[in-house]
Amino acid sequence: MDAITYKDVGITRPRDAYWMLGVMFVLGISVVVLYAVRTHEYVRAAFAAGWMIAVAVGTIRALQQVVTLPRDRAATLAFQLAAMQPILGITPLTLLLLP
Repeated sequence: MDAITYKDVGITRPRDAYWMLGVMFVLGISVVVLYAVRTHEYVRAAFAAGWMIAVAVGTIRALQQVVTLPRDRAATLAFQLAAMQPILGITPLTLLLLP
């Protein structure tokens, strides 16, 4: 699984994408918890946490499907799109909830 590289620079392997997802998810959930404790807006924080969990699950499912595809241009594009999901799904919420 990790011997296949999809790009020359940046996030090149599925392992790199999983690491990025893990780091972004932990940071995002930490910001959500701090936001909930600081503002006592638990519904908004729960919605943001649910959104981040959904993005993480969707990214994991997409990466699992991409690595089973034969490596061609379409698989490379699918990998790049799956690797962008945490950036587009978790980062904006994290930045909106920061003080």
